[in-house]
Amino acid sequence: MSQEKRKTPRTPAEYEVFLTVGRGTTLGRSENISLFGVGLHSDQPVPLGTPVEMTLVVKDQSFNFNVKGKVRHSTELAGGGYIVGVEFTEGHEKGLPFVETTAKAGEYGVRQTVTVDLDVETCYRLLAPERFPEWTPEIKSARVLERYPDGRAKKVEFEHDFVLLKVHYADEYTYDDKTPALNWRSVGGDKMLVNNVGGYTLLPLRENQTSLTFNANITISIIPSRRLVNYFSTIGVRKALKGFKTWAEKQTTKK
Repeated sequence: MSQEKRKTPRTPAEYEVFLTVGRGTTLGRSENISLFGVGLHSDQPVPLGTPVEMTLVVKDQSFNFNVKGKVRHSTELAGGGYIVGVEFTEGHEKGLPFVETTAKAGEYGVRQTVTVDLDVETCYRLLAPERFPEWTPEIKSARVLERYPDGRAKKVEFEHDFVLLKVHYADEYTYDDKTPALNWRSVGGDKMLVNNVGGYTLLPLRENQTSLTFNANITISIIPSRRLVNYFSTIGVRKALKGFKTWAEKQTTKK
């Protein structure tokens, strides 16, 4: 997948994948994924150049993602089965809604979405920066430095554990009540964190169900290991979003 190698790295990811070749469909699982292709574990070899259709089951976000592709390699494994490399040909043009990752020279971006079984207004109200430690254990503290006249946090100082790194930083928040969305930009902190901008965007799906999307672009003064980048952009963010989902849904059941 020469195009994939030029543009984006692969990210480790395990999803159930329904792979359709001709009239037959088999169930496999992904090993890695990028914006341009996916590596799959399959019980059967698939000839090079074969057009395929795939359904990726994103269980933790309660939806399936359909895409078409073409087989670029099929490698037999010593323990049995095959690794099949598929280049996307259709359905990926607007990006992957469940995880998008880019990285170059200390600049990293991530976008992930989770479905919360609450209405938009409740989700937006609970998404208060000073309460982030309640649903993200890696955020050890959140201290409000400044508030808006309506009482909402404007500037917040955080202590955050990123795997083996402990980072102190301050973000300034703005509230888009119409969308709604909670946005931030970095306004201070450790020298390692050069810039941090992003936001949470909320979209109503149906009554008492909201799509919550996290989007961030971070620039740091060091280039960390690929393992650390992959952890943050996939496992770390996904874990945090699931943490908010679980925590927020429990808040409404409390008396």
